[in-house]
Parts: sequence; structure tokens; C-alpha cells
Amino acid sequence: MNLPMLAKSRVLVALPVMFVVLIQNATAPYATAAEENNPIRMHCRPMPAQDSLVPLSPWHDLQTQEVAKRAVTNQDEFDVIHYGLSLWPDFDAKSITGSVSIVFRALSQGLDHVDLDLYDADYSIMSILANNTAQTFSHANDVLSVDLNPPMNAGETRSILVNYTGVPQFSGFLGMQFLEHAGDPILATLSEPYYARSWWPCKDVPEDKATVSLSCEVPSSMYVASNGALVAQLPRPGNKTQYIWNSTYPITTYLVSVAASNYVGWTEQYQSPMGRPMTLEYQVFPEDLADAQVDFQNTANMLDYFTTKFGEYPFIEDKYGMAEFVWEGAMEHQTMTSYGDFLITGDQFFERLVAHELSHQWWGNLLTLSDWNETWLHEGFATYCEALWLEESQGQAAYDSFMWNNSLNSSGFIGPIVPPNNLFGNTVYKKGSWVLHMLRHILGDNEFFMAMRDYAIGSQQYGNTSTTELINSFETSTGLQLDWFFDQWIYRAGRPHYTFDWASQLQDDRYRLDVDITQIQGGDPYIMPLDIRIDTASGSETQVIWIGSNATSLTFFLDEEPTDVQLDPDKWVLKWVDSGTPTATPTPKPLPTAHLLPNYPNPFNPSTQLRLNLGQPSDVSLRVFDTRGRLVRMLRPGQLTAGTHAIPFNGLDEQGRSLASGVYRVILDSTEGQSSQSITLIK
Repeated sequence: MNLPMLAKSRVLVALPVMFVVLIQNATAPYATAAEENNPIRMHCRPMPAQDSLVPLSPWHDLQTQEVAKRAVTNQDEFDVIHYGLSLWPDFDAKSITGSVSIVFRALSQGLDHVDLDLYDADYSIMSILANNTAQTFSHANDVLSVDLNPPMNAGETRSILVNYTGVPQFSGFLGMQFLEHAGDPILATLSEPYYARSWWPCKDVPEDKATVSLSCEVPSSMYVASNGALVAQLPRPGNKTQYIWNSTYPITTYLVSVAASNYVGWTEQYQSPMGRPMTLEYQVFPEDLADAQVDFQNTANMLDYFTTKFGEYPFIEDKYGMAEFVWEGAMEHQTMTSYGDFLITGDQFFERLVAHELSHQWWGNLLTLSDWNETWLHEGFATYCEALWLEESQGQAAYDSFMWNNSLNSSGFIGPIVPPNNLFGNTVYKKGSWVLHMLRHILGDNEFFMAMRDYAIGSQQYGNTSTTELINSFETSTGLQLDWFFDQWIYRAGRPHYTFDWASQLQDDRYRLDVDITQIQGGDPYIMPLDIRIDTASGSETQVIWIGSNATSLTFFLDEEPTDVQLDPDKWVLKWVDSGTPTATPTPKPLPTAHLLPNYPNPFNPSTQLRLNLGQPSDVSLRVFDTRGRLVRMLRPGQLTAGTHAIPFNGLDEQGRSLASGVYRVILDSTEGQSSQSITLIK
């Protein structure tokens, strides 16, 4: 959903380089940043403030009420299989008469009632039937409790028919509303997160998906857009038409929608990259037809792109469509996105939001959160898909600019992503997108997109998911342990705040470069790989350094004088950085007594000598890591005397397999301390 709007690859030039890592402790006052609640606005500069000064979002009250309701209802004791929803809207009285057939299965023995959600202040129950027999019920505190006679056995299936009437009231972002455009009526719904109950009786929880059929009878001058496939369009007395839609795939209640107006529409025949046909359907107001045809023209291209990244469009047997409604945002109703009139401009200005809602068909509709505290699994993913589409359609610079704007560098993010302070705030949308941006850089494109695809088409498809299941899926796909990453970025508030200083001087015919990186955000230090780019007159080299301490000092020895040194120049890590002034003639810090010397040869193929110096006898081991932080080889020379030593390394991993070409990091562990150095294998 988009809320209402308010008015890699790198080319490296190799330089002979050696570096030593010194780790110290550092502390600094904790500072975080206040967050704007509108996830569309852009920001540029940090303005620290305290999280504790920001009040909790009203969504917390809603969550609290929902948890309390679940504690006193029996919705965990039955599973809805199918809803058959029929609506007769009265556009003059702005009321509806409805009928809902609910097929459900008992999950507990002796189930003697079912608790449904429906606002009691807005609706009257005309009757509830089971096998044409009237059922007793109560309707209070927005819970419709239907007695079952006789009680049901576990595993037994039964259906009830609820007939009701009432006047829908504005609820949440919209609920169900009778509106107007250019003097013509429109009926539209938007039920996220808990507002399906504002217009039909149901088990209004995200984790109980069911198949749905929807019938709606309207004046014949109008068209009804809804989920699934249109199976019938029937004339009815009084110059009315009945539209019947059926969803082939399970759907959660908040994604069920109806939009009816004097639409003009068009269809396109689409064939996916996997060769499967589908209809694309667009329904818009007559006054916006020409503009919409411009704004929606790349939808098929987006489908192609997301299909290649995430797998086949999940609802290929039904359709994908968009229906215009009166709102300053958009909502990803399953197979039929509701797209706000505000966003139709005729110049594709909001095209990334078309991509946002389309991507939700994977991230939100195919895989639906199991709890609303996990909203980032929908909105963070869809926001990142905006960036991906910009990268695909406009290039790397557009992607980089979008992600930089999403870093909210003027204010920051309030609270953790899970559970969020605001279900629909910047932390969920924008910081959530940065989680995927950072993970992409850590994993590399091939493994990242393969993991995304594996997650989309895994065992949870058409069901419900959670952050825990996301982590498990990514770990299975990549073979990596990733809880260290998600723990600090999903469940922890804030971001790292680095101070970064560098200085260089000529020393023994080489240039010594000292770099200091300190984390001052407070709390435990973040563990992250950071790119450090060193520029000289001959070119640039980027080193990947894993930072996991409050203070880290790096020493590089270069053949040329550095002209500039940048921390994370391509902005892959969500952070704040305070950079000091480079100094040409520093007082050098002493090297550790035990340290790595440049290996020889470097680059190497197939073997090299890992050289080190010890100031005293030490027990020594050498660990070799790839650029993603995976330990690929452990060398254990054991007890060595003081002085210089050369340890042969044959370019094989622990299983005796040849390592691929690339840059590897060697860490020396000794009695005297730790040192680190990069080596390059070229085949």
C-alpha cells in the first residue's frame, strides 16, 4: 500500500596495499533521530533527537484492542475455507444489504459457536441460517457470535449464511465509502489492516486465508471491479447488472475489495516470460482515460521484470488489474489494485507506485504476514521493488538516488522495524527497504535474487510468513548464518553513527595511510562490512572491511600518495558519518608487535606465502575469509618463535577445493594480538 500523498558492480584498479586492524573500545552519548510518519517525504541531513520523545502511533492502540479481542473470542478454533459475498448497494441511501455464505472447518472438539467480526453500530443482522434453519446469535462489541446447533466435531465442515444491512462508516484508511468523481458516484473499499469488518462479516485476521467469490448488483451504467476472474455479468430487473467475481487462489480478508463506478476500461493480453497467458485489465474514470493509458503503459514490462526476479506472477490463472478510486494513495488488493485518482497524471510521474503495488502481489498477497507487527515484509519489500524498477527502467543513478532519499538523513527512524512504532511509518517502508538494499550488497546480486526467489516460491506461498521464516529461507538458500544481520537491523532501533578520519605520510619509501573508524551511536556496535575506497593518481581501490567494534584503526601501506579516502562511497550501509579533515603529516600510531606483512606473490596463483612478524614467541593461527565474511580456510602453524615467518597458502578451502578468483581477508590471531590483511587470487 502507498499511503495518501502529501502536496553492483565495481571496477577496481589494484594497488599494492597492506593494512593492519587495531580494535579498541569507545563510548559516546546515544543519539537517535525522530521520524516523520509520512513514508513518502524525503530528507537529507541528520537532526538527532531522542526516540523517547516521540509518542506511540495510534496503530498501537489498534493492535492492543485486536490482541484483547482475540483473547476473548474463539477465532483460533475454526478455519474459514470459503466466503461467498453478495452485495446490493443503495447509492441514494449510501447503504448496503449483504449476504455472506461462510464455509468453515472446526479445529476443536465440541465447537458450539463461531465468533465473527462485524461493526455492530453500523449493521443489523436480518437472519443467520445453517441448512435453512435459523441460528441464534449475539452481536456486541463488534463481535458477531453465532451459535452452532448441534456442536461440531474437530475436522467437521459446516456453512452458515449471514444476511445483514446497514450504512458503512469511514473506517481506518477508508473502509467502504460512497464517493463521487466529476459528479458521478463510486463505491470503493480499502480494508487494511482490520477493516473488512466495516462492510462484511468475516474472520478478519491476516492468517486465515480462504477462497472468495463476490457478487455485486449495481446500476447498468456502472462496472464492478473486484478480485479474481469475472465469471458472470448478468442483467437484473430495474436496469441493473450483477457482476460475479471468483478468486481461484486463497485470499486474506483485508485484500478483498469492490470498486464500482461508471468506469471505462481496456484490457491487454499478456504472456509471461514463462509462456503463460493472462489478461491485464484497467478500469478508470472517463475523465482520466487518456492519462491512465500513459501512466499504466509499462505494467506488462514490470510484470516481466518481477517475474524474472521473483518467479511467476502468483495469480496467473486470474488476472492482474487496476481500478481507479478516489484516494491519494493506492492499495494492492489481490489481482485488482485500487489506484488513487491523485496518482493519475498522464506523465508517469508516479510510475514507481505502479511497481510498488504490483510487487505486493508477491510480497503481501502471495506471502502474507502472520501478524501485523511484521508489516515490513509487505511494505519494506514493495518499497525496495520501487528502487529495483527504477534501476531497471532508468539506470543505476536512479536507484542510488531513490535509496539515498529513503535513508531519511534529516531525521532517522523511530523504533525497531519489528515490532514497529507505526505500522505504516517510515521505519517500516524506508528502513525496511534499506534492509534489503544492504543484504543485496553483502550477498551479491546472484545470491540475493536467488534467495528472494526461493523465499517467494517456498513452502509458505499462498500462506502466511514471518521474519523468522524469511531468515530461515535466506539461510537455507545461501548457506549462510544471517541472524547477526537481521537481529541488529530488524529488531534494534537506530543505525550506526560513524566518525571517520584518515591521514597519510611518506614512510620508508611508501605512503602510510592511517584510518580511524569509531561508532558513537551508543549500545552494542553494529557488525557490518564497510567499503573503503582509496584514491590515488593512478586510480582507485576498494577494500571491504568488516567493522564490529566501537573503535577500529586501519593502517595501509601504498606505493602512491592517497588523494582521497571514502567510507562506503556507494552508500550501501544505512548510517550517519562524521568525517574529519585528512592530515598529511600525522604522528603515526605504532604498529602492533605481531602483524601481517605483505604476502608474496600478490596477486597469486595458485599459491602464496602469508608473511608475518612476531615480537615474542606466540601461538599462531591464520583465518582466511571471502568478501562475504565466510571462513573458507583455517591455517594453524601453532607455536612460532619471535621474528619473521612465511606460511604457505595453496589457495584451497577447508574441503580441498580451489577458491575462486577474488579478494580474500586474512586474520592473524596470536598471543600478542590480532592483525588483518587482504590477499588477491587471480586465475
